Amino acid sequence: EQHLGALPGVQRATVNYARHRARVRWDPDQQRASRILTAFTEIGYRAWPDEPGRRRQVAEVEYRALLQRFLVAGLLAAQIMMLSAGLYMGDAWGIEPGLRNLLRWAAALLAVPVLGYAAQPFFAGAWRDLRLRRAGMDVPIALAMALAFGASMLSVGRGHGEVYFDSLAMFAAFLLGARTLETAVRRRAGAAIDRLAGGAPASAQRRTAAGWETVLAARLVPGDEILVRPGEAVPADAELLSGRGSLDESLLSGESRPVSKAPGSTLLAGSLNGEQPLTARVLRSGEATLVAGIRRLADAAVDEKPRLARLADRVAAPFVLLVLAAGLGTFLLWQWLNPATALPATIAVLVVACPCALSLATPAALAAATGHALGQGILVARSRAFEVLTRADHWVFDKTGTLTSGRPLLTRTQVLGPLSAAHCLRLAAALEQFSAHPLATAIREAANGPLPEARDVVQITGQGIRGQVDGQTLEVRRMDPDSPAGDGAELSAELHAGDQALARFYFSDPPHPQARQVLTGLAGLHRSLLSGDRPAAVKRFATGLGFDEVRGGLAPRDKQDFVRDAQARGSVVAMVGDGVNDTPVLAQADVSLAIGQGAPLAARHADVVLLRGVAALPATRRLATRTTRVIYQNLGWALAYNLVAIPLAMAGWVPPWLAAIGMSLSSVLVVLNALRLQR
Repeated sequence: EQHLGALPGVQRATVNYARHRARVRWDPDQQRASRILTAFTEIGYRAWPDEPGRRRQVAEVEYRALLQRFLVAGLLAAQIMMLSAGLYMGDAWGIEPGLRNLLRWAAALLAVPVLGYAAQPFFAGAWRDLRLRRAGMDVPIALAMALAFGASMLSVGRGHGEVYFDSLAMFAAFLLGARTLETAVRRRAGAAIDRLAGGAPASAQRRTAAGWETVLAARLVPGDEILVRPGEAVPADAELLSGRGSLDESLLSGESRPVSKAPGSTLLAGSLNGEQPLTARVLRSGEATLVAGIRRLADAAVDEKPRLARLADRVAAPFVLLVLAAGLGTFLLWQWLNPATALPATIAVLVVACPCALSLATPAALAAATGHALGQGILVARSRAFEVLTRADHWVFDKTGTLTSGRPLLTRTQVLGPLSAAHCLRLAAALEQFSAHPLATAIREAANGPLPEARDVVQITGQGIRGQVDGQTLEVRRMDPDSPAGDGAELSAELHAGDQALARFYFSDPPHPQARQVLTGLAGLHRSLLSGDRPAAVKRFATGLGFDEVRGGLAPRDKQDFVRDAQARGSVVAMVGDGVNDTPVLAQADVSLAIGQGAPLAARHADVVLLRGVAALPATRRLATRTTRVIYQNLGWALAYNLVAIPLAMAGWVPPWLAAIGMSLSSVLVVLNALRLQR
């Protein structure tokens, strides 16, 4: 990060160790992409553009190489241990000098491939760190191995003195085993995100004047008509034109049950068609699809470094310097007190104190948790959300689309002008094609027949939508329930042509079946309901749900001010909302959760997206609590282990072989503890 960040024109560089990925933002006028890739090479790394296929290929090669090195180190360590057992028994019961030298030379020869092949990544990493004049984790590892091997060879050459080939081989085997396991966990944690990247097919069937043709899915544009055969994945977000069937959307929401689709329904890229051939009109393709947006948010969450990870990064480098200083001090002290203990104690200090567990504690847990969450229909867009969710003591909910079903139904159309109800409905639906508001969806689903073309459409946040249809300026306005025009209805909208009202639409939106259960799970925390609907209707809706505070008739600015005032009083505010008008308050809250079927703009401002709706909130809180607990357990273990192990090693009470086991097992324990989050 420091090397890339120092390049001219680079605005930001973040490296995610758990995913082995760097995200760099730069000014193309000041810096070239090729120069940035060259910068990786300068510090000893190879870099590729982040593509799912390439990422899986590189991860597979890396995993196999580590596994081979681990197997070599493990097999040779077993052989060296058998030879060492003979030497240990010889020390106790006596052994001929010729046989003793033979066993020592045999152990030395077996240690050469351990050092020269299996342990090569540690020496390469240490050389890279020293060349860059920094203290990385590989420096004490390589130094300990070099000291152990050098001192052992000196003893073999002299014919007397201690040898540490068994400790060297065990250390390499255990450490490589830990890294192999960590790599396997990282691959598993990223599998859910990689499935999103590979969910949409590469090709599609597009209608032309001559019939159906096969084209690249990336070349589809809005308006194209496509064919999705049974068993095929949908290549782009599209509107179903003909055919009925059930689609598997588990890739997007984690929901295993197929979702029924009828003409007018939206087909999401990556969903799997199970029964009938479907024809559809493309709405969004390529990187504009929902699945691509989810992948980008998930990638950003994994790459983000929360406060605890940044703290561990800052501590790791000074910690390595302290370890090197402790090793030098140990050697000098024992050289004065008892020279025979100086070298084994120094090796033990260098081995036992590697900060691998400290640096792995947070990223390993976050990688496991975000991958598992995505499989459960919970998209964590910012990993800091885990920590903040556990501290949130004030929960603020929007009403419509959040605690309601989110799918209002058009119940009545009242004609106010010269046009028929059906015509007014088609005019309104032409505008609402450009809106993701739940009322817009209800109008589109109720409209029959072909829709006229709409131009110059503008979304008016919290109020409605305006545009040109059939040569005249039309506007669909969300009605204030308390106004005379609202007639006291909880949900209504009007179609206007200038100052003339053409029609009024009335809707109903039933409560979400699990709303009461979700709010009961927040007992003991402050719960507020904020809505733009009529205050009397909002209070009636909230009856029996257990809210501490209910407010209706609020504009988006009012909701934002409410959250700001609560924060000023010291509350940690979590906001759960849906729709474009929730964007300001989602951005204001300490942690924000958006309903997955809501407006894309709201989802982009949210820290967490609940792809299955508000019913996923209890599972989200449980996962946040578990993740935070695991992170603190990992950090606590890493710190406690080093506070205990380093003084014992300096005192000469930890032999090098035991230091190798302790250090490796500390890293393994951190990774295995993080792996529990995937259950």
